[in-house]
Amino acid sequence: PSRMQSPQPVLGVIIGNRDFFPDALVGEARADVLRLEFCAEVVAWRRLDSLAAVARLRGQHVWREDVLAQRFDWGHAQGIFALAVRVARLPQRLELPLLPAYGGCKSWIELANDIATEAARPVLSDADFRVKLNQFESALAAPLTPRNRLCPTAH
Repeated sequence: PSRMQSPQPVLGVIIGNRDFFPDALVGEARADVLRLEFCAEVVAWRRLDSLAAVARLRGQHVWREDVLAQRFDWGHAQGIFALAVRVARLPQRLELPLLPAYGGCKSWIELANDIATEAARPVLSDADFRVKLNQFESALAAPLTPRNRLCPTAH
């Protein structure tokens, strides 16, 4: 629901050696509606303390490299968090009122009401997800912080 306050696109897709920044990734947003189609479970996370570590994850995220560098340098301490998430599609799209508390530049929000996620289905098979998670772990080449469930998903 929150958006980075920037006139430039912040998302990008890497195909081969070329970067693409499609506006279609963001979709049409209504100012008064919070649209939810997915939930995610944080399977592992790690604080990255160097831009070299950030660069090792290239191709495994949708953020433009210059945006990551900007976010890395934001705040008092340099660094950024990398999250390995298991994404699941909700059985139906939810449209909730976009409350003022959800707005602004926020990474996470707490919804006013819980939503049912038991029927959500992972977007990747278990095998495909394991491959992606192994790539994430290999790129960072260090033990990861254990999982933290944000929403239960079926596996």
